[in-house]
Amino acid sequence: MATQVEIEIEPGQWITADEIVDRLPTPVFVITAYNPFSRPTTEAENHRRMEDLATALGELDCTVRSAIGCSPDGEWSEPSFAVSGIGRRRAKKLGRVFEQHAIFEITTDELIVLGCDGSWEERRPLFDSSPHPTVWESDESLLDAVQRILDLTLETNYLRASYLGWVHEPGFGAPCSECGVNLELFGCEARGRDGSVNRLLAFVCPGCQNLQWPHEVDERTRECAKRRRDYLLAAADAAQVGADEQYFAYVIELDGEVDEREQGTDPDLPWIYVGQSSNPPEVRLTQHLDGYKASRWVKRSGSHLRPDLYGDQPEHRNARSSVTYEAWLAASLRANGYPVKGGR
Repeated sequence: MATQVEIEIEPGQWITADEIVDRLPTPVFVITAYNPFSRPTTEAENHRRMEDLATALGELDCTVRSAIGCSPDGEWSEPSFAVSGIGRRRAKKLGRVFEQHAIFEITTDELIVLGCDGSWEERRPLFDSSPHPTVWESDESLLDAVQRILDLTLETNYLRASYLGWVHEPGFGAPCSECGVNLELFGCEARGRDGSVNRLLAFVCPGCQNLQWPHEVDERTRECAKRRRDYLLAAADAAQVGADEQYFAYVIELDGEVDEREQGTDPDLPWIYVGQSSNPPEVRLTQHLDGYKASRWVKRSGSHLRPDLYGDQPEHRNARSSVTYEAWLAASLRANGYPVKGGR
């Protein structure tokens, strides 16, 4: 998430989200009434909406401060309110009332984007000192990248699409909920004022020929995108350190109704188990069935390997690469309708 949050702690004195934990009790919710559902409107209308939000907050037992949500490069910003003393449910309800896709929650160590409709959320640490290996580079805007790679001419009102740095991430593995065609994933890394790297995502459907943002796709699709990113970074790390081990991801079909509490989205697809091992899949299946470090699902219901679902995979050069690939593979299969066990 590229948006940066600043809060007016005293008149004329502004602090960033990562400084809030030393100055204010958390959680702090950041809510705006600007541009309903991200549709730009007039300054007068936005001003009126913010006055209505201020009135609604004044009727609650809470502390309200001025805040600003802005892009890392300062190209755009939206006046907001930082609110403490209310719970997540009430904060999300205010977001819905004032027609926002999402609000922010600042905790002691995270900035969380909370979807106002449903339960989706995206998290990033406030204090992130981990390295971010550069996997892709680009000087293209989102629409330019889509035009060049997919030969599609799309339009969007979202300013984030104009940022430079958008790249195509092929092999993403989740279908469009409308037409079933595989979505194409595009990502962009935006660096904040504090040096943190924030990730923007966009999903393009070649079938519907439209552009979808994270709040417009389902949770399984967002999870698939997150797991794919984790794997690509782990694989890049493995290449950088010269890891040269061998691991395998695998899929085992399970017999019958494995868990009535969970279901896939396609009732015609069988239950499957997703795992990874330093042993080849054939050996690992035998171990499961013999009870050696076995999954209870496979030991009880394991049938046969499904190489059609895992055969076309890259070489995994260390355990982390294999584990993250396993998690992405499971997320992708769930997004495609399979009921899945395993997959960390």
